[in-house]
Amino acid sequence: MNLRPLNLFEMPLAGPHMIEASAGTGKTWTITGLYTRLVIEHGLKVPEILVVTFTEAATAELRDRIRGRLAEVLESFEGEEALDPFCEQLLIQHADRRTEVMRRLQRAIASLDEAAIHTIHAFCQRVLIQSAFESGADFGMEILSDTGPVLDEIAADFWREQVYPADAIYTEYLLKSKASPEEWLRVVYGHLGQPLLHTVELGVAADTAELSAALPAAFENYRQLWSKHSAVIKEMLQGLSASKALKQTSYKPEQLEKVFLLIDDHIAGNGGWQDIDSKELVKLSSSKLISGTAKGKIPPEHAFFDAVELLASLINDLSTACELRQKQGLAELRRRCDIELPERLARRQQLSFNDLLLRVWQGLTAEGGERLAMAMRRRYKAALIDEFQDTDGIQYDIFSRVFADGSTPLFLVGDPKQAIYSFRGADIHAYHQAEALVDAKESLDTNQRSVPALVTAVNTLFERPGEAFVDPHVSFSAVKAASKPRPELIVDGENDTSEMKSAPFRFQFLPEPEGVSEKGVQISWPKETANHLAAQITAQEIERLLRLAGEGKARLADSPLSGGDMAVLVPDRFRAKAMQDALTQLGVPSVLRVRDSVWESQEAVELYSVLAAISEPANQGLVRAALISTLLGNNAATLLRLEINGWDQIADAFAHWKKLWQTQGFIPMFREWLEYQGLDGRNVAQRLLSLTDGERRLTNLLQLAELLQAHKATGIEQHLAWFSRQNKNAGDEALLRLESDEDRVRIVTLHASKGLEYPIVFCPFLWDGRLLGKHTEAVRYHQNDKAWLDLGSEDFDEHKDSAKREAFEEKLRLLYVGLTRARNRCYIVWGNIGLKDGRGYAISDGLSQSAMAWLLHPLTGEHSDVLEAQKEHLKAYDHETLLGEITAMCAQSPEVFALHDAPSGARTGLKTAPTEPLVFKPYLGKKLYPTWRVASFSGMTAHNHSEGPDRDSASNAPETDSSAAPEGRSVFSFPEREAAATVAGTCLHAILEEWDWLDADALPATTAKELERHGIPEHWLEIVSQMVQDTVSARLDGKALTLASIPPKNRVAEMEFTYSVSHCQPERLIAALQHPSLPPEFRAAASTLDFFHINGFLRGFIDLVFEYENAFYVLDYKSNWLGNSVADYAPALLIPAMAQHHYYLQYLIYSAAVRRFLRQRLPNFSDDQFGGVYYLFMRGLGKQDGQNGVYFSKPGMELLDDIEVALMGVSAKT
Repeated sequence: MNLRPLNLFEMPLAGPHMIEASAGTGKTWTITGLYTRLVIEHGLKVPEILVVTFTEAATAELRDRIRGRLAEVLESFEGEEALDPFCEQLLIQHADRRTEVMRRLQRAIASLDEAAIHTIHAFCQRVLIQSAFESGADFGMEILSDTGPVLDEIAADFWREQVYPADAIYTEYLLKSKASPEEWLRVVYGHLGQPLLHTVELGVAADTAELSAALPAAFENYRQLWSKHSAVIKEMLQGLSASKALKQTSYKPEQLEKVFLLIDDHIAGNGGWQDIDSKELVKLSSSKLISGTAKGKIPPEHAFFDAVELLASLINDLSTACELRQKQGLAELRRRCDIELPERLARRQQLSFNDLLLRVWQGLTAEGGERLAMAMRRRYKAALIDEFQDTDGIQYDIFSRVFADGSTPLFLVGDPKQAIYSFRGADIHAYHQAEALVDAKESLDTNQRSVPALVTAVNTLFERPGEAFVDPHVSFSAVKAASKPRPELIVDGENDTSEMKSAPFRFQFLPEPEGVSEKGVQISWPKETANHLAAQITAQEIERLLRLAGEGKARLADSPLSGGDMAVLVPDRFRAKAMQDALTQLGVPSVLRVRDSVWESQEAVELYSVLAAISEPANQGLVRAALISTLLGNNAATLLRLEINGWDQIADAFAHWKKLWQTQGFIPMFREWLEYQGLDGRNVAQRLLSLTDGERRLTNLLQLAELLQAHKATGIEQHLAWFSRQNKNAGDEALLRLESDEDRVRIVTLHASKGLEYPIVFCPFLWDGRLLGKHTEAVRYHQNDKAWLDLGSEDFDEHKDSAKREAFEEKLRLLYVGLTRARNRCYIVWGNIGLKDGRGYAISDGLSQSAMAWLLHPLTGEHSDVLEAQKEHLKAYDHETLLGEITAMCAQSPEVFALHDAPSGARTGLKTAPTEPLVFKPYLGKKLYPTWRVASFSGMTAHNHSEGPDRDSASNAPETDSSAAPEGRSVFSFPEREAAATVAGTCLHAILEEWDWLDADALPATTAKELERHGIPEHWLEIVSQMVQDTVSARLDGKALTLASIPPKNRVAEMEFTYSVSHCQPERLIAALQHPSLPPEFRAAASTLDFFHINGFLRGFIDLVFEYENAFYVLDYKSNWLGNSVADYAPALLIPAMAQHHYYLQYLIYSAAVRRFLRQRLPNFSDDQFGGVYYLFMRGLGKQDGQNGVYFSKPGMELLDDIEVALMGVSAKT
């Protein structure tokens, strides 16, 4: 559609108009100008001019700005001089009717309290009240902001209707899929109350009764054939696997063995067909075996394979039918909610905010709706709709039915480039529909906000080849910068050229990722690592600017630059928190502006715990949980202190608060509790304010108290029940309030930043390419000018692709919003982030799918699938290519773009802030237990007392550097730098915990995921996978015992234990470690330790405890580097490493803990059943027949007795 520059004084005040107001071009100024003209030229009274916008804050601002504009114009007409060019033009145009103009302005200002300036919901409410007869509305209806409890009721009722009469098959399916009324409501919640959103047909589900009737016979045939012929089947398939007649991708011997074990266990346990793992079983079906047979080989044949084919097919068909039935249930729940919610609310004399819109729309679309439209036109002689790009189909239909007939001046003001609120129901397609009302759109083409070079930067980025916003209906037209003075940003001491000093658009480029994959593809920065790096370098640049401001070298005009002059725009609350943490580490104060619910805060969790304890003061478990919350500031040591001396006073306090709650109400109780002084000598407020984010926490707590007080509950139980039901769907009153933001850096979500402006803006995460999020059970898309919801139709994948494209289009619009917030300077973090994996494939939610990449590295030509085209386009890119194009852009326009060196190293805190983050350290007055703590094995040997799993030592990092020589990589050089060695053990443990040891096909994927998560280059994939495979395949006893041979039910990973060592006897422990059964190396190492610092509790995490042949074993994985050959891991050479890192002490503690546990849990446990300890040094477990890499010990029971008594002062025997 054509755009023509808007001339505010020549625009006709009649008929429909669309005004496209690009960011920063004076939209509000234009609306106030049109309002003033309607008053002056048409003589309209303020109640006759309808102004609609979308938030309460925006209505308040518009009201103030309109009042100010009317007053300025009146003052100009009363005086001899115009206050500004707008007033001057009006004086010229109406010089001959000054008296009449002044009278109209005076009347408007005097009656402005009656102005019809509303949100869309308030407007509809007034329509229902003022036109009750025409709309058929009831009087006296209460407006309900939170419909969640009523929707919960509807969902629960519907669930009962669906589940109670359902057959056992469907019920079992729902149980396995973790379905629930809450989960079903979550899926459909965002799609309720939208009658113009059509549901895609789902088809008819197969008859589950018919399918389930055929299953018993099929299962019995399968069971009998296996029982009779299993030996023959096993021999046949194992032989074909060994000869490679079966493809090794799915039919390796160990994979077959896994399937055989599953079938044997299932049949031996008298399991039914419902318990079958069909995913594994189907490998033995006729069709799978045929496709799994190597080329030129004859597929195996047996009646059992045909029986599996039939059984697996029936199970799959039944699962598909149940899945479709559940999707139909979701569609029906949506329909029921839309019908029953208004009905249930009406019976209670209540309306939801959405009902306000729907009732007006229904009144207009019903028979006789023109009467209501005429009544609205009589009342409103002109309408100005602000932020029209955020409308939806219902809202647009209301405005078009009332005002689009041409008889009423209608101004639709908005910017399709800033349509970013689809998650709230906004629909840009409604905006496009409205474009049919006009021949051309007027546009505001002068940016009043940003410095000229920054306006040029945005123009340059969006004037890319092709459609900048992908959507052909949303075009970009360059704007010009207003020629007016602006506060100048001056930063001295930057290592920039004179040209670059003025460049307002700055790229902070991440360093080059290290290493390449086996295929020669450069490894991208993993997204998790990039999140951390981006937050860190952004925080460092903010700290640098503030430090220069403190030295008088960074200022905005004549004032020193402050934190309040800067904003960091983030995509979500998770990165908002990461950004705040990075700033806090540098001592930079910040404030979050996110649309989170206070019910999702940590304070909500802790307050609920406290209130639950107050409701049951005799329940010591609840009281203990409350006491160790941050709100009350206790720990395990102070709890023990209270139990010894002081528990009665605590119980009395909780009982008193309960009585106060019952007799005087919630707030009196809360106020008294808030002043309660704990053992640290502080009340709740003082305790929270001592934390780095204390102001945020106290704000949350007080907001929660207000919400609880506002809820009308009949008793404590009802109050708590209501509290527990609150969730993210609560109304706006539950949104997090702002704590004090004076001189603090603002951290704002991109969505919340719309309409705001800041001198300096940072955008650290624009490389993120995530589009649909993690919940994709339902997708919305548009087709043939209609909005559609697909809950799982046959065309779901196609519709999901359409939804992704629409999400990408919105990401581009959100990018535009972010890039236009800055007045003086804008920073972007860029680099090779999540671009492609080691195989060269694009990562779907990485940089290749990001909106910023679409602008910075543009495609050429037309593309039906822009996302796939962009992925393909960026496949050839790496760090150098990305950097080269950014460098070229900066060289071409050095006065606009600059490649800004990222700060290196951490900075100290600001002079005006603490040099390190505040940490709450409880003051207990007289220290009854000065050294109580929770210790671990690593704490005992290094005095660091850290909790968590005890991982491998990083002190023995590989001494080789293979980063430049792929052929030199091996298990002995992994990882390639010491910094990574500290996480190598954690990564290996994670793989062993997550991977199914018998599923070799799944190992590479599991390994790749954990390598990326731990920041280790993908070129280690094959080596690490082999190291892990060797670990589970190693013959621990030199015979048949391997980890892979231990069924899951016979092993426990990461077994945790905690026991009191308050009665630890250090001398006795030292003596025990000199036991003659221990090797001399162990005894010598033990002599260097002292244990006089041990007190409190001892906590540990054992890598693996397993049972084998009626004996129990402890096992620990070690990735320590001992040398560059398998021979360096011979059993005799493991002893020095065991001694150096005091692993003998670790396994003695673990052995004592496990034996104590077994004695307590197994009545007939005998010490002979403790089999011993294995330590596996993983680098030495390569394919070999000896025992290299395996250290085994079976401590004597006398030694374990000594260890147990020395640590705990008592044995489990007593």
